[in-house]
This record gives sequence, structure tokens and C-alpha cells, in this order.
Amino acid sequence: MAAASIVDLGRWEDPSHERAPEGGGSASSAGPRRRLSGAGAKRACAPPSVSEHAASLVAGLTRGLAGLTGSALEQECVVRRSEVLEGIGQILHVIDATDQAVFEAGETGISSSERDCYAGRLRWSAGMCSGLQRGVEALVGFDHAASSTEEYNTIAALLGECGQRLTRLSLLVGGPGQRSPQAAAVGKATHAPTEDRMSAEAREEQMEDYVAAEAREEQ
Repeated sequence: MAAASIVDLGRWEDPSHERAPEGGGSASSAGPRRRLSGAGAKRACAPPSVSEHAASLVAGLTRGLAGLTGSALEQECVVRRSEVLEGIGQILHVIDATDQAVFEAGETGISSSERDCYAGRLRWSAGMCSGLQRGVEALVGFDHAASSTEEYNTIAALLGECGQRLTRLSLLVGGPGQRSPQAAAVGKATHAPTEDRMSAEAREEQMEDYVAAEAREEQ
């Protein structure tokens, strides 16, 4: 039986009260929502904490693995990798929708209410990126299947793409002279000549800066 997806994108509400497109299908019968509790999106007027969101994903992706061995562990790691890929797809879905909305605004720009909505979406995306990246690093410690190497390489590349697109989009949403602390932190490497070759360590440091900026603003 299909399980609920990791996050219900239908719960997002934009400034015109139109719902964002629904999220992707389920990843496994184990139920990513049950395992990744607390990862659901909230309305843009009350976005979740980036750090709490990320921490819930890390815990969810490794929950219960320590008690498994052999083929049971291998099969469960397959499920978790599938959930990670589903989550990445949802991040890209949100980024695509926000990118398109900002592009369509053109020279007129976006309103303050739209800016708040899009900032909430980017905050959610940052929490997902950070949580999935850290969760995958922990998952690798349990997953010893040689066949999983290629899939982890794909995951790393996709998370890198998410991070780079989030960097660029956060600057667009912030606007000239209006960048938030989060946008400044996540966008600091935007113009680096080696951005396309950014290492996993650099992406992790960039996302940690974003999370730290979010935490300071919440205090």
C-alpha cells in the first residue's frame, strides 16, 4: 500500500491563497511520514525552524537501523535511499515553482507578502537540504552494499544542485538591498569561480551558515 509522501506540498499557501502543486508520490511501504515525523511543510506565515526541520530528517533517516543486520538492513537502506530521492524531488519541485513565480514577476518585482511566502519556501528547502545531506552521511555508515555507491553519487550531485539553486534563488527573493541574513549566508559563494565544482564539504559549510543565520533571527 502506498505511503504518504515525506512532505505535503499541498499545505503551502501562497499570497493569493492558491495552493502549490501537490508533492510527489510515496517512496516506500514503510511510510516516510511516520519515520520522518515533523518534516511536513507549514504555512508560509509560520515556517518551521530550519535547524529543527533538518534534525528531524537526520533522526528519521537512521531510526531503527542500528537494530538491523544482514539482508534486513540492506533492504531497509534501499528504502531510505528511495525516501531521500523523493525528498530531493520535492525540494526541486518547490524551487522550480518559486523560481518560475519570481521570473514571471519580471521588472515589477514581487510584493512583500509574496516575498514572505517565497522566503518561507526557501527556508523549508534549506531545512530539507541540510537534513537530507546530514542524514545521508549517517546512512552511509549503515549501508555497506557495494551496489549503492552509484546511487549515493547521484544523491550527492542532486543535493549539490539543490544547494546551488537555493543560493541563487535566495538572492533573487531578497532583492537588491533587501537581503535577509539567511539570504546573505546561503548566497555568499554564489559568484565563486569554482561553484560548479563545489565540494561536499563546502556545500555543507554553506548550508550550516544558512541554518546558523536562521537560528540567530529566531532568537
